[in-house]
Amino acid sequence: MYPPEWLRRNAIDDGAMTRFRCIDIVPLFWCLVMAPVVGSCSSLADMQRLFQAMAGIVVGRSSFLRRFSKGLARFLTTCIRRAVEFQLHEIARISLFKSFKDVLAVDSTGMALSSFLARAFPGSRTNSCPAAAKVNTVFSVVRCSVRSVMIAEGKRAELRFLRIGEWVRDNLLLIDLGYFSYAAFERIDRHGGFFISRLKASAHPTVVSDTIRGP
Repeated sequence: MYPPEWLRRNAIDDGAMTRFRCIDIVPLFWCLVMAPVVGSCSSLADMQRLFQAMAGIVVGRSSFLRRFSKGLARFLTTCIRRAVEFQLHEIARISLFKSFKDVLAVDSTGMALSSFLARAFPGSRTNSCPAAAKVNTVFSVVRCSVRSVMIAEGKRAELRFLRIGEWVRDNLLLIDLGYFSYAAFERIDRHGGFFISRLKASAHPTVVSDTIRGP
């Protein structure tokens, strides 16, 4: 995805580098990518030491810090855009997704709030978390973007966020057990949508057809 020639060419085009005499963009790029997962890079000094180990050189602090510029920000944006385009290309190659207009991941998460907000945003646990908000998101896997966001009180059930309508037509919904409802599944099917969900332990479905092996 990121050959050295591509990195150097775009670093110059975006103004991140003008020459590669002291600091090469290739080890700098991979240093920035790897720093968050190394675990010991909690400062710019740590990042400089990581870069020096990867590049096999020693550079002055001022020379290293000058590389963090608006041009570098533009270059990293170009790199992110390339990764997104690569993902979209790979998804398009998977024949499983070609039958759907979009693949939508639906999920929610709770966030504890100050207890002063308990009346407006009551939490699900009055003792340990009297105030909380629940954020529900519909994320487009194909387009790598957020399609919708809803915020409600923390005690709201996930299923109440799932408002089935024409928007599900020809789309594949990826939903978790919090949205498990046979009535919701029926509405998705009635509106021409599709879904994937885990089964509850108490569920005992009857398989009526298999898209791989047939009826």
